[in-house]
Amino acid sequence: MDQQPQNIGQPGVQPSPQPTPQPVPQPSMQPPVPPQPVAQPVFTPPPKPGKKKKIIGIILGVVGLLIIVSAVLLYFVWWQSPNKMVTDALLSVVTAEKMNNTGTLVIEAPSSDVKMTITTKGTTNNGALSGDATVKLEVEALDKDVNFDVHGVVSDDGVLYIKIDKLQETVDTVIDAIIKQQTQQYRDQGMTESDIAQVEDVAKQQVSSMFSLDTLIPKVDGQWIRIASDDLEDNEEAQCTADVMKDIQKDKEVTREVMAIYDANRFIQVKDKVDAKDGAPGFRLTGDRDKAQAFMSEFKKTETAGRLLKCDSTIFDSVDDALKETDSSSNADIDFVIWVDRFSHKLKSLQLDVTSKEDETKVSATYDFEIGQANEVVVPSDARDFKDVYDDITSSIQDSYGVNASTDEYYYDDYDFGVDSNTSTLQGV
Repeated sequence: MDQQPQNIGQPGVQPSPQPTPQPVPQPSMQPPVPPQPVAQPVFTPPPKPGKKKKIIGIILGVVGLLIIVSAVLLYFVWWQSPNKMVTDALLSVVTAEKMNNTGTLVIEAPSSDVKMTITTKGTTNNGALSGDATVKLEVEALDKDVNFDVHGVVSDDGVLYIKIDKLQETVDTVIDAIIKQQTQQYRDQGMTESDIAQVEDVAKQQVSSMFSLDTLIPKVDGQWIRIASDDLEDNEEAQCTADVMKDIQKDKEVTREVMAIYDANRFIQVKDKVDAKDGAPGFRLTGDRDKAQAFMSEFKKTETAGRLLKCDSTIFDSVDDALKETDSSSNADIDFVIWVDRFSHKLKSLQLDVTSKEDETKVSATYDFEIGQANEVVVPSDARDFKDVYDDITSSIQDSYGVNASTDEYYYDDYDFGVDSNTSTLQGV
């Protein structure tokens, strides 16, 4: 049998309390609450400008626009005007403290069958100058071309140094040509080439001895020669003029004065434009004689001209004479073209062609410039004084120059080269 709990039904014993059942929550029948929007920052527009500020802004904008337009117009109308560019370009050469240049000068004389070509390069560096030139001479009468080099230096104190290279070769070529012309008559008379060769050798030796070339040329060829102002005639005038010209180059007030006179009398004018060269605009120039004369007339009234005239009272005579002789019916055709840097207005290149109407002699010059740049100018340290060289030359000439002392007449043309003129044979052979 199952045992029953003993406390049930017993007096005084209370049954244990039972837990109260909890109600089960029922799903709500209310609709869900939608999410609330996040508040955005409120943008407050700035206050509108007043009418006065608007007007000021408009005025400033208009003024700025006018400045820009004026600058553009000034650049194209004034700064880029041909006359302005040409004037600045020419002035840039005159006033340049630093400048390099290279060029070629060609002279052709068809009437005499002569052509000379000179190739140059030079430097200007704060008052000091240097230049090198290679000369090539083509003459139909000569068997070969003549070539020699010339070098020059001017120190900042005005001393000139000069050197000639290949002088011996040049003299030999010229002497050979002259002797061949003199001995041509013997060829025409039937003298054998071997005899003519002997004649030419003897003649060359005698000419060299006559002019002391064997001792004279080595003293000059390849030697730097120093020429100071004291070595030149009228050195006081030359030194005075050089000093004034230095002042003119450095004094900006003088430059402005001269340019003001030039602006009123522009004797160099633009004729037309030409094709650009390496981006630089080109201009063909022409001259005006009347304006040039007016310019000189006004310039002579300046203090600067007065200083130059004190140095040399005839300093302007050659210019005045040239202007008087120049007219529209010139005896030469002249074409002068320059190229100017578009931005700096510095001269970049020039081309000059002159052709004579009388004998068709032509002169052509082409030069390129680097204004503002300069190579170093080296003054020679091993130069001989001009007076020493001059004394050597004078002594040689006085001893045996081939000159009749009483008449100062050359007797070279009458020299017989040791040939019997009757038999066209060598004397003593």
